[in-house]
Amino acid sequence: MRVNRRLLSWGVFLILAGAIPLAVRAGWLTNEQIAGWWNLWPLVLIGIGVGIVLSRTPFEVIGNLIVGGTFGLMLGSLLAVGISGFPGNFCGGDVGSSQYAQRNGSFDGAADVSVVFNCGELELTASQDATWSFNGSGQEDRAPTVEADGDSLRIRSPERAWVPFSTSSEHWQIGLPAAVPLGLQVQLNAGSATVRPGAGELRDVDLQANAGSIVADLAQALSIGSLNVQANAGSARVTLPDESMSGQVQVNAGSIEVCIPSGAGVRIQTGGGLSGNNFADAGLVQTGNTWESSGFAVATTQIELQAEANLGSITLNPTGGCGDA
Repeated sequence: MRVNRRLLSWGVFLILAGAIPLAVRAGWLTNEQIAGWWNLWPLVLIGIGVGIVLSRTPFEVIGNLIVGGTFGLMLGSLLAVGISGFPGNFCGGDVGSSQYAQRNGSFDGAADVSVVFNCGELELTASQDATWSFNGSGQEDRAPTVEADGDSLRIRSPERAWVPFSTSSEHWQIGLPAAVPLGLQVQLNAGSATVRPGAGELRDVDLQANAGSIVADLAQALSIGSLNVQANAGSARVTLPDESMSGQVQVNAGSIEVCIPSGAGVRIQTGGGLSGNNFADAGLVQTGNTWESSGFAVATTQIELQAEANLGSITLNPTGGCGDA
């Protein structure tokens, strides 16, 4: 029987890429055990070298298997943990030493807040008074754009060339008035973000983690009009308030964890492929693509979510909660 060597290496790659997230999900491997597998990339060079040395021999396939297996291990661990789970991430650990100009102001009423953060550590919390504030540090020539008026606040990092493992990052601290109804949008492109807007009214919440990690504590919110959480090669952890609401969560090569108050009724519509969830372990009953908690129809608090996972996982009420790692 003749074996197609190219397809064999692809098969090994796909098997390992899929088996590792399943092994983590089953508890056979931990995130800590696989987080360092990204550093196996030198084996790719070794595999290429082996293939060259053994070319035109029956053992040439060994080089292809090393390359395919290494890429499978790297991708599988990446899918299981999310890029944000790997040491070093895509941002350097050194924060630029330049202090950005402090900004503050107030809103005339309900307001929309949009934050686009590209690399480093972002902290968004409730302010101590009725004003918003911005403090930050980073590179002097990369100060963010801050635009504000009576009903909006927009803070955006400057566009940057994408360079893996950049040696420079930023640290932002944003305070928002809890007494003002807010529409909140946070887009994180590498790094980590903590979002704790406090005890206020959130008209809508839109969180996006791209190659980074967002931890959002919304437990104190008086209401949330709508919720949209997306993780792309990253991770998000969201704690919801004891208030009825609807929203959607989507993960593409990463993970999302959602913490829901005890006693709340939950209904989740699922979609996507090559994904994992713990909805059955969390006590939800499946009917077709719908998962529902017992007594949902009569629950005082009803939370309805559209959930889609592509090469990722969605976890409901994980052990240890949805706080900081």
